[in-house]
Formats: sequence, C-alpha cells, structure tokens
Amino acid sequence: MSNWVHCQNCGGRVEIPPNYSRAKIRCGGCGYYAEIPPEMRSAAEEPTIPTEESPALSAPRAEPRVARAAPAKPTIAPKAKPQIDPRDHRPRFEPDEPGGKPLLDGTQDEDDDRPYAVPGTGTKNCPKCRSELPLNAVFCVHCGRDLQTGEKVKKRTFEPIDREWEEGWSLQFRLQLLIGCVALDFLALIVLIINGDYSVGVITLLLQLGLQAFLLGTFDRLNVKRTSKGEATLTRTQRLAFLTMKVTKVKWKKSEGLGLVGSHNPGIFAWLICIYCAMLCIVPAIAFYWFIIRPERFEVILCDTYGGTDEIIFRSKDRDHAHEVGRIVAEATGLWYRAVL
Repeated sequence: MSNWVHCQNCGGRVEIPPNYSRAKIRCGGCGYYAEIPPEMRSAAEEPTIPTEESPALSAPRAEPRVARAAPAKPTIAPKAKPQIDPRDHRPRFEPDEPGGKPLLDGTQDEDDDRPYAVPGTGTKNCPKCRSELPLNAVFCVHCGRDLQTGEKVKKRTFEPIDREWEEGWSLQFRLQLLIGCVALDFLALIVLIINGDYSVGVITLLLQLGLQAFLLGTFDRLNVKRTSKGEATLTRTQRLAFLTMKVTKVKWKKSEGLGLVGSHNPGIFAWLICIYCAMLCIVPAIAFYWFIIRPERFEVILCDTYGGTDEIIFRSKDRDHAHEVGRIVAEATGLWYRAVL
C-alpha cells in the first residue's frame, strides 16, 4: 500500500513518514493539512520497503503542482459591547475567573478531529428570567426566586424608621434663648438711655443681635428614614443663624461602616469668638468657654474598609446621644458600627 497521499489543496504528493498515525499531515508545498484515510494510517505504522515490482515505483510520478498560498482567513471585527439601557436599573456582575463550566467541550489540538473548546462566560443565567448572575449565586436578585427550589422568595419587610437629631440644643430651646437675649439687650439699652448714656448705637446693637443669632442658630440636623422595603435615606440640614442654608443627602452606600470617635478640638473659630466676647464683657466669655470650648466632642463618622474617615455626619457633646445616633443609623443602613473612644 502506498505511503503517500495527495494534498487536497495543491494536489502535490505528501509522503507519510513511518509510524505516523495522526488523521492529518502538513503539506510541504502549501502548508495545508491533508487528510489521511484510516486504512493508510494503519499501514503507516508498518513501513513497506518498495521493490522493483512495487506499484509505487512503476507508476508514473505525478508532476507536482505549483504551490499556492493558502487563502487568507477573513478578519472578524471584534464584537462591540452591548449598549446598556440607562433605564435598566438591574445590578450588573463582573464575570468570574476562571469562566466556570465551558459552553462546549473540546480541545486545542488541530489534529485530533475534535471541535475546539469554547470557554464559559463567567456568569450563569437564572432559569426563570434568564438574567445574568454570579456563578456562586443561590438567589436571583432580578425576579426574586431561589435557584435551587425555583420558588419565589417572599420579600423581607423592615420596621420603618423616621428619626431626627439636632447637634446640641433643640431648635425650640435655641429660639427661646434668642428671645431672652434680645429682651436683655433691649432692657440694657433702655437703662442706658434713661441714665443718659448714648454710647451704644444702632449698629452696635445690630452686631450684638447678629452675633447672638449666629452663636445660637448655627447647627446641623440629621434625618434618618427607612421604609418597609429597607430603603434608607440620610439627610443633613445645615442652619446658619436659624436660616436653612443647605440640605444634602448623605452618600452612605460608598462607605463600609460607622464609627464613634471622641476629640477635644473646638477649632480656632471658637477661640476667636471667645476672645471677642471677652473684649465686650468677661461674663459671656467665661460662659462661652464653659459651655462651648471646654466640653469634649463626639463625632459619628462614615468609615471605609480600613476604618478611615469618609464623612462626619453628626457631632454632639453628649456621648450617649452620639452613641444612639450611630446605633440607629447602623440599624437603618445595615453598616457595621464600632465605637472608638
């Protein structure tokens, strides 16, 4: 039996070496992988010694054709990523590595007559809604079904929370103090006028009232709300001299936890106000130092993974008050809470 085959691409003769048992052999003229019939593969394992009567020697040798280049493979443009609908608010998952179960079992060898292997996508689909999920998911966040039983899981209901805290005194108490300070200012002004002392002018009186309104009416308020579905919202309201200046939503979802820290740093601005009060009268300066500068401050902060400060959401001079705020905010948001004093 002959130990050569014709190339299906260029027509040239391709010699089969001894003990060659693969299904294809590379043509030396054009590079094409010519197919070898099964009977010739078995014959190739036992090489034959050609004789004078051998048909391989007596048969006229076919003229080899001119080798031609293999046709170029068409270039396939990379598939564009699918456009995500901005109205689709379903969560997206990154594919896991390795890609999980392969889509098609096969091989990377070109000579074993098996198809090429197709790796997995790194995600799996929900059997009900066909949405993409991580490989280790046991629950579909899109349709709410258990992937093992196929039953729809009942949605968890949460106890609603609606609380608010003001830093320091309450708004009502601050307004009462402001009214008392204004009454004392006008009483002192009347006494000075009766005594014939006109050293206190209108501008001085207005500055005094403005300073009192600034000291009593500058504070922040924190609102915490959680619906029965578990959606939590934190809102901070900043007041300046009793006027609402800014209302912002706290971006707590970018943080990992909550912390409670204590400090004794009133800031240079508080000391400047104390010095100004001392220039007017020593009594308000002592009161400002005793009630504003001297007490220790406690801050409720949002923390990152390593415990670093992301944002300060509440300040208080009462440790129990600050601890209550941190505990309820952690309960509403699901963040971990740690008191570091």
